[in-house]
Amino acid sequence: MDLLLSALTVVSDLIDTLIRVPAHYVLFSIEYWLHAPVCRILCGIAIVSADYQLHAGFVISGLL
Repeated sequence: MDLLLSALTVVSDLIDTLIRVPAHYVLFSIEYWLHAPVCRILCGIAIVSADYQLHAGFVISGLL
């Protein structure tokens, strides 16, 4: 349920920003559009996983 709420928050934020400031999205590069969904998917995997090594790897990769 938390993952669903997180996804809905991201989608509603994107729609809200597109309505209010369309020129803002011109500044985003392709890395943002690839990074955001991949990060959400990995967050979902980390939520349902109890593997300490996966969590540690996820945190370390996020810091890099």
